[in-house]
Amino acid sequence: MRFAEEVVAARFVPTWRGMLARELSSMGLSQVEIAPLLGVTQSAVSKHLRGELGMDARLETDPRMRETVARVARALAAKSLSPFEALHEAEALVRAFEDRGPLCAIHEEEMPELRGLGCDICVTVGRSTLVDEQAVLQDLRAGLRVLEATPGLARVMPHVGANLARALPGARDATQVAAVPGRLIEVKGSVRAPAPPEFGVSRHVAEVLLAVLRADASKLACLNLAPTEPLLAAARAAGWRIERVPPEVERAPASLRFGGAVVPDLFHHDGAFGIEPQAYVVGTGATELALRIQHLLD
Repeated sequence: MRFAEEVVAARFVPTWRGMLARELSSMGLSQVEIAPLLGVTQSAVSKHLRGELGMDARLETDPRMRETVARVARALAAKSLSPFEALHEAEALVRAFEDRGPLCAIHEEEMPELRGLGCDICVTVGRSTLVDEQAVLQDLRAGLRVLEATPGLARVMPHVGANLARALPGARDATQVAAVPGRLIEVKGSVRAPAPPEFGVSRHVAEVLLAVLRADASKLACLNLAPTEPLLAAARAAGWRIERVPPEVERAPASLRFGGAVVPDLFHHDGAFGIEPQAYVVGTGATELALRIQHLLD
């Protein structure tokens, strides 16, 4: 685990101080005068000027870095900028570099697990959508493990395949819904996920789930199955709320409407010309939903 603050301390801080020391020195300030402006000792200033404390070439050549250092150095030398204001300028540059900038790139190089996540945790601390997305994927992965260990699930797989979808709270479109790329597949009588879940890879089940969310924001997970009579009978015996919906839902999921104020646990249709019968089971989470399905088929 590599913290962003470690990258700032190891890469940005020595580069900022080194460049600022050189700028101030070029303006005629002595090492003794530079030291309090940088908040370091005179000995440290000497090492910065000799390049002994490490400089990051990527940051040193960045136009924003060069412009900010030059501007801050001039203002410090003219005593028109306080050390606090200089610190504010440096912190603002750090935030800019962390927002898909060079510090972000360095962080991803030093912690490859961040690559491809669209990480925004540095610039949205406490409200990063990435944290919520990772929680959704974790829930979905756990739910898939339950389904893969559920005997008899393959017998209620529709011909078009099944998929388990999990939405972010408040999801508005399919990019905010995670599912299995492609569909769940049958392998020797068991159900398997052919690839790890991702966001935006499901079209149909995601659209059905989004329609459900408009009726009940707490129903964040959905799984499609074949509406076999044994499945429906087991659901009725378990006391599930069941409702029949028009098969046109398959072609236009946004048209989904329910007869009552409460979203059913399972809704299904009998199919039509070119439309395979489908059942949709919904729940508050992927793992919760998978466990209910497992109990139902046990």
